Parts: sequence; C-alpha cells; structure tokens
Amino acid sequence: MNSLSINIDFYQNIGKLFYAIASSDKNVRKEEFNKLNESIKDNWLTMNSPEGRNEDYTVYQIEFMFNTLHNSKSNPEVSFNEFLNFKKENESLFTDQLKKLIWDTANKISLAVAGNNKSELIMLARLKMNLLK
Repeated sequence: MNSLSINIDFYQNIGKLFYAIASSDKNVRKEEFNKLNESIKDNWLTMNSPEGRNEDYTVYQIEFMFNTLHNSKSNPEVSFNEFLNFKKENESLFTDQLKKLIWDTANKISLAVAGNNKSELIMLARLKMNLLK
C-alpha cells in the first residue's frame, strides 16, 4: 500500500471514530458537526501526517467519511469497531501526540451539545482505554 492510500485510509478511519462518537446517541447535531470542522481547521490541518508531512486534502477525508456515514445512517458501533481494528493493525501510526489530538477532538464533539450523554460517555471510556494500550 502506498503512503497516499495509507493517509486516506488513516483519515477515513479517524472520520469513522468521530462519526461514532457523534452518533452514539442516534442523533448527529449541527453543533457536533461544527466542532468537527473547527477541530479539523484549527488542529488537524496544522498537525503533521503519520508520514511526517501535511497533505491538506487528505485531512478532509475525516469530514468526508463522517458525512458519508451520517448520510447513510450507518451504525455507530460498526464505525467505532472499524476504527479500533484499523488502529490495532496500524499501531505505529498512532503517536502520543496523535492519540492526544484524537482524544481532544472526540471530547469536543461529545461536549458540543449540553455536555456528554450516557452513550457518548460509554464510547469515550472505550476510546480512552484503547488509546492507553
């Protein structure tokens, strides 16, 4: 697999995770989507990619996958598990800096509407346990 397809797969799987967090309560709100967009612009575009360079267009695969899953009303649990499987198979891509950024973005999405609800808290706890591995 070439580095471009790794980047695309990488960012699409990040998008799956953020979709799973936002839709864990079966309802993606505009505020959650806005937080995702804000985080992409403020944090993800300024971060180096796993290959050590920033190819802006690939970062937008996060948003693309989030929208695709939302429009198809995909099961958040399936998306979450696909992210976990990708992470397990590509552990070397997940630096401490990246894990922190994933965690911070997931929290921002979750807190976008009146704080965390029970389903978001459960998924965040599972994410935290997985990021600490």
